[in-house]
Amino acid sequence: MFESLEKIDEPTLQLVVPSYYLLMRKFAPGIRDSTVIRSFRTNIRKYLDEKFWTSMKAFHWMATFLDPSFKHLDFIPQTSNDEVHFKRNLVKDIDNWITAEMQSVADKLAEAEHTNSNEEPRYNGVSVHFVPVNTEIIVMFVNDVI
Repeated sequence: MFESLEKIDEPTLQLVVPSYYLLMRKFAPGIRDSTVIRSFRTNIRKYLDEKFWTSMKAFHWMATFLDPSFKHLDFIPQTSNDEVHFKRNLVKDIDNWITAEMQSVADKLAEAEHTNSNEEPRYNGVSVHFVPVNTEIIVMFVNDVI
């Protein structure tokens, strides 16, 4: 698994979050585990939480969400109310993060075109609008009508 997170020629940012969940699931204590194995699994999961979970940032979540194979975040457990609420709130957060990133890009493009802050964002003479729609971001380019 770690090899898939270290590729040079392929993006891997979207694999970090699902890999964490995969490891947490693989190291969940089993019913028939001995005391030693149960302790080992518990310590590994604690280590993953301390090192892995705390290092995941919004970009990891956005990249995972934008990957079509992970878009629905099916790897997140839904066995408790807390997990259901976490996933629901996470999707809202991801929408907000993506919208903010796209607005930042629009602002930078507008600055690059030397437009007045009172005008709509523009890129190469085209108005740029970002519209969030139900966990989707639709980028619309509207041609000038002059």
